[in-house]
Amino acid sequence: MITGTVYDATTGETLPGANLVWLNVDGQFSGSGTASDVNGYFSMPSAPPGCGTIQASYIGYKNEIITPESANESISFQLSEQATNLQEVEIIAKRPVPYTNYMIYAGIGVLALGILVYTLRK
Repeated sequence: MITGTVYDATTGETLPGANLVWLNVDGQFSGSGTASDVNGYFSMPSAPPGCGTIQASYIGYKNEIITPESANESISFQLSEQATNLQEVEIIAKRPVPYTNYMIYAGIGVLALGILVYTLRK
């Protein structure tokens, strides 16, 4: 069992919700991983066949890769912040027709007319 904690390298604060995954020999995601808990702590089974390194990632931080030396080891990941420039996003939306008081009055008028017709038929 591999256990450990994920920290911010600058502040030393733990990073809850960090992703930790086993990478195969090609450096690709193996399909096995976990996330750190609210205290930044994680535990994951020993390496699956064909895997040997663990990658820790967190939004806004650089990924870090560590190769455990044994099947039962405690590891600390120290992730550094990384600024990311995003492309411009254009949002286009169409407004629905607003529900006006005229619609309310029209609905009341139809209801009143229906009641009047019903009453006259009696």
